Amino acid sequence: MSTIAHAVHALLLIGESLEAGEAYLEQSRDDDGVWSGKKRHASWLCLTAQAIAALGHGRPAWRDERALAGLLAKQHACGGCGIGDAPTFEESAYAVLSLHMLSSHKIRQP
Repeated sequence: MSTIAHAVHALLLIGESLEAGEAYLEQSRDDDGVWSGKKRHASWLCLTAQAIAALGHGRPAWRDERALAGLLAKQHACGGCGIGDAPTFEESAYAVLSLHMLSSHKIRQP
């Protein structure tokens, strides 16, 4: 899934799109709104950041409330993020990057 996210993002950077890849990313997320990659990817935070970057690139009106809620729900009590019992600097950085990308987009109006 990481490769798909990178391919979708790279194509968007050069003005192309990969609709099948975007659809795959949308369908591959977990029920809680984040992307875990199941057994193939150790860091759901890294994969979530990659998916958000790909799906949100060049779309100022795009904002994913499910991903935002999933990220905030999995935050540790101390404010950091991590895939284990304790937060790490690297995993917290992925979360901050994801939150920044989500906050830089306008909220969808109903």
